[in-house]
Amino acid sequence: GYKDPRRTVYFIPSEFEGIPYAGIRVSVVKPALGKEGRKYSGVRITPTDPVLWMNAAEVAFLKAEAKAVFGFNMGAGSAEDFYNEGIRLSFAQHGVSGENDYINNATDRPDSYVDPAGLNSYPTLLSQVTIKWDDAASKTVKQERILIQKWIANFNLGNEAWADHRRTGFPHFMPATDAGNKSDGAVSSTFGVRRMRYPLAEYSNNGANVNAAVSNLLKGKDSMSTRLWWDCNPAV
Repeated sequence: GYKDPRRTVYFIPSEFEGIPYAGIRVSVVKPALGKEGRKYSGVRITPTDPVLWMNAAEVAFLKAEAKAVFGFNMGAGSAEDFYNEGIRLSFAQHGVSGENDYINNATDRPDSYVDPAGLNSYPTLLSQVTIKWDDAASKTVKQERILIQKWIANFNLGNEAWADHRRTGFPHFMPATDAGNKSDGAVSSTFGVRRMRYPLAEYSNNGANVNAAVSNLLKGKDSMSTRLWWDCNPAV
């Protein structure tokens, strides 16, 4: 929906006629690669690409959130300055132009998801937030706007996106389908996995400490649906 210029760097074009880029919805039963599955956009990455741990854009978005949402003193600069800096740094990182037009785009919003194979569409709009900063917006909208752009800039940093989503609920994600939820009811299709279970090796090699952690920190249940202490907003 944002017509993001970074798509050319992030993705391989799809094989669906007339559709330049087509994502495949997660937490669904995916089509076989030999048929429709191969037509979706692939990730543009090679075996020699560096593994990203943290980028400069993320630092700017962290400062924007700290200033706009929590009122922290982040030194010289407004939340809008830090937010725009995050976008510019991401565009520069990937060698993409058009950042000024993107920053000032107050029209485009995220689209609903239409599966080009007609399998797992999700017609509900997940967000109404545009790109351009709005200083008159509520703290909630400011946080959503920042975290959507942080999520885009942090492409391929899945753990960071997952942590932000659990912490704030942003960006909004599509729920799992009934068939795509493989947890046998242990995990909500709406809220998704909240943590990883301790591996069996930990129970074998470090059982006393694992059991103490499960008892004291996880309220007695080592489950993927158990929220961590900082994942404390029950609405998201």
